[in-house]
Amino acid sequence: MPSELVEEEEEAEDTASSQPLENSSDKITKALDDWVANGGFRDSAVTLPMLSKKLKISRSQLTAYFEQQLNSSFRTWLSGIRYKEAQRMLLENSDYSNDTISAECGFSSRTHLYRVFKLNTGLTPLQWREKVSHS
Repeated sequence: MPSELVEEEEEAEDTASSQPLENSSDKITKALDDWVANGGFRDSAVTLPMLSKKLKISRSQLTAYFEQQLNSSFRTWLSGIRYKEAQRMLLENSDYSNDTISAECGFSSRTHLYRVFKLNTGLTPLQWREKVSHS
């Protein structure tokens, strides 16, 4: 291979790997929004490596995106998505049990759902629903 061609390839690789995250943040935002809209968060076993593979975005890019763009971690972001969905379900489906809601929202257990609600509101899911629906 001529040395000029090797240098051009190396420059192209350097440029591709040093492109700022902002150039790809729109792509990642759209991919994550689509994943959430399609209910990907409902899988209680989902991990960052699984999401990375599904979205065809490297783990390091996703990690950097969560840290730099969202000031969060993957687990915190995912918990927030699940929490918002649980809030919506609690208000729209008063006949759903906490077991059903935790399973539908991707929480690993009803206990995890309770923990997230207590952390965010200081209330259990039922207490939160009663408080919000009476205000």
